[in-house]
Amino acid sequence: MELRISELGFEVSLTILPVNDLYIHEETIPSSLRLLIADLSRVGHLKDPVIVDENSNVVLDGMHRVAAVKALNLNFIPVCLVDYNDPRVKVHAWWRIIQGSEDKFKFFLEALPFLSNPLPKEKLNDYINAYPLLVFSNGFYVFKSRDLFESFSLVKNIESHMSSSGFKVNYIPEFEAMDALNSGRCIGVISFPPISKRDVVMLAKSGRLLPHKSTRHVLPYRPVNLKVPLKILKMHDLCEARILFMEFLKDRRGKLIPPGIFKGRRYEEYLYFFEEV
Repeated sequence: MELRISELGFEVSLTILPVNDLYIHEETIPSSLRLLIADLSRVGHLKDPVIVDENSNVVLDGMHRVAAVKALNLNFIPVCLVDYNDPRVKVHAWWRIIQGSEDKFKFFLEALPFLSNPLPKEKLNDYINAYPLLVFSNGFYVFKSRDLFESFSLVKNIESHMSSSGFKVNYIPEFEAMDALNSGRCIGVISFPPISKRDVVMLAKSGRLLPHKSTRHVLPYRPVNLKVPLKILKMHDLCEARILFMEFLKDRRGKLIPPGIFKGRRYEEYLYFFEEV
């Protein structure tokens, strides 16, 4: 029992699933999770469905919502099912930009014992798709490791060390990061190599979680603003809960909103925004 939506030649399905049937592929941030749990308890509904691969039950977007639903002892969660094999579902990366004192940053880099000698920026393209890199104004360091998971874990440790040393670390789409460095809006960039859909599913199924903000999934459009009451998600019978979910959706209608700034947040994709009838 589900609601099928077909827009822009792309079909998704809205339904609810047992939250314990889902596989996440990234860690959560404890402080963000606490805020979300408090917000859900206050408003009494879950605003947006999580994005899930219909073939594997791997969560592509919505790790904190899954964790919050589990923390609140709810049984079900609203999901937007997509075919992850569809080439229009893209997996990109969040890169890190580092802000702070450039002199302190140079001293920080010199104090890291496990970094190899820096390479000149002219060789950047030889490494950018193979390893995580720490790029600065005059060159870059390579984070070499045995496999993809270890590479991402090493970046997580470096990021944590930088934050605790007083640097500000922000997340930015990969296509904007080098512009931020070249324009002086940051003093360094941590880049991630491309990750495949196969790797996302494999890591999720194995229980090995990537650091938060590793992947960035982009769809032709995504449903938002469902505001599903928590009382539906607290039920114990999946069939009955789905009936109530479908009844709830009858009072809501969706409209497409083009990419851009919406309610203070920038979206690369269309939104299928639900409103009460």
